[in-house]
Amino acid sequence: MLPDEAVIDLYGQKAVVLHGDTLCTQDTRYLEFRAKVHQPWLQRLFGLLPFALKQKLVRKIQSDIRDDKQHKSMMIMDVTPSEVIAVMHRYNVDLMIHGHTHRPAIHSIQTDDQTLKTRIVLGDWYSQSSILVYSKLTGYSLLSRPLINIE
Repeated sequence: MLPDEAVIDLYGQKAVVLHGDTLCTQDTRYLEFRAKVHQPWLQRLFGLLPFALKQKLVRKIQSDIRDDKQHKSMMIMDVTPSEVIAVMHRYNVDLMIHGHTHRPAIHSIQTDDQTLKTRIVLGDWYSQSSILVYSKLTGYSLLSRPLINIE
């Protein structure tokens, strides 16, 4: 398992990969929740629970988060641009890949020093697949395909 933020080599380019939730610095309620559930002792305790109970807890938390989102503006739930640049500077990378916002896109970012950086946002996995493709000729692109229900 990767740490919260990991630098990888992606076809010869250093990239930082992360979930993306920590980039949404204006969503303070979510970040408070995240700080609680990322406590190592709580994660160990959760790991000891029976699978059925874990599923029930996760469904309840996801439902609460969905309800909470209905009362938040889209701006609060999106990344804070200054945090994106700060993380990219911290790791000295020109490429960031993350999810969480579920708004798949490839963004070009020009920093104060005129450096061009790229932020790739992957889509969700609830109703679609989100695939990042790289070609030496065309660079990065995102593909989405509907999930096939096999039940």
